[in-house]
Amino acid sequence: MDQQPLVGEDIGDHATDALQITRHTGGASRAGYAVDAHLADGTTRELWLRTDPGFGPQSATLYSLRREAAVYRALGATPMRVAELVAVHPVLPAFLMQRVRGESRFAQIADAATQESIARQFVDQLATLHHLDAPALDLPELGAPGALLGHVLDEIAEWEQQYTAAGGGVPAHVHATTGQIYALLAVVERLDAIVARLDRLDTPIPLSAVHMLDESAGTSAGSIGAPVDGSSARQDSPTV
Repeated sequence: MDQQPLVGEDIGDHATDALQITRHTGGASRAGYAVDAHLADGTTRELWLRTDPGFGPQSATLYSLRREAAVYRALGATPMRVAELVAVHPVLPAFLMQRVRGESRFAQIADAATQESIARQFVDQLATLHHLDAPALDLPELGAPGALLGHVLDEIAEWEQQYTAAGGGVPAHVHATTGQIYALLAVVERLDAIVARLDRLDTPIPLSAVHMLDESAGTSAGSIGAPVDGSSARQDSPTV
């Protein structure tokens, strides 16, 4: 790990006497540096610098560091446990955060009770994230929120493009998995359309109609697991 002292820099509103920057390894798409900012008042502020070297698999893709920093900024005002965003470079792909001490490799935790405790905390945070009012978050960098189905399809298409750009094409197991996802989304979209139509009816739904819906969903779901033909796994959803 390389260390480089810098003098005369400012961190936020705090003048620094010196910076000590330590390059950390790990990860394949971004570069990370531990930054110790030695302030003029004798204290040290522990920070983390995240940069894009320009040649990683996520470079020049939709998932830019500016977009990532925007998500950290927006989540900072929520109950999510997110490190504080300190600064974003106005031009270069880099941002600075408060450094949080800890280990990131869950599999290396030897104690079963500690593993369970951390897993429960993770699930709790995941539930908290999904309970947020996404359209209310200050995230202009991500564009206007749309329908969930469209976002899922766009996300899959983006990863397919990244696999293709890497030169190897979409791996067979990923291709098969996206086929399953598309089939499941088709079922969800079909049921949503049927339910929307039934909601417009003024008469009670006969039991025979409920059985028909179950059979219709089951028939559509029967294709889940089948690979999707063609160079792209994306399919048009069936019209109800």
